[in-house]
Amino acid sequence: MIPRVVHAAPSATPERSGFFAEQAVAAQPHSEQAQIALRLFYLTSALAAISLDFALADQAFRSQDERKHAIISSVRFGDAEGVSTLPTVRTAIGLARKYAENGAAVAKQIEYGFNSDADGIPAEIIADYVSRISTSDLLRQGREI
Repeated sequence: MIPRVVHAAPSATPERSGFFAEQAVAAQPHSEQAQIALRLFYLTSALAAISLDFALADQAFRSQDERKHAIISSVRFGDAEGVSTLPTVRTAIGLARKYAENGAAVAKQIEYGFNSDADGIPAEIIADYVSRISTSDLLRQGREI
């Protein structure tokens, strides 16, 4: 039996998020490769769930629309309010505008590219599902019982 070659892990892009799941499916059943890929898929899924739970901790008693917006910002920028990422990006854009040759054009390209990449992350899919499930909804259901 010739073992299958696992390709190098791609960069973290939405299209490639199922890399380990694909490797687990493509591997020989019950092989070491399949087991490792499956464990890594579980690990990355657990880390994503923990990160999402942490991001939603402050959003428990807000409306569904507010939770959805917070989830989208968390997935795209790493923070529900974007406070940790956006100032850094704005600073980089300002530095490019000030110091780069054709600074205004370069700054616009950076800003457009960053916003395009952020908008390209399909955060709405996760946000639609997760924003429906909330602590406040569970508390209301418990009160009705």
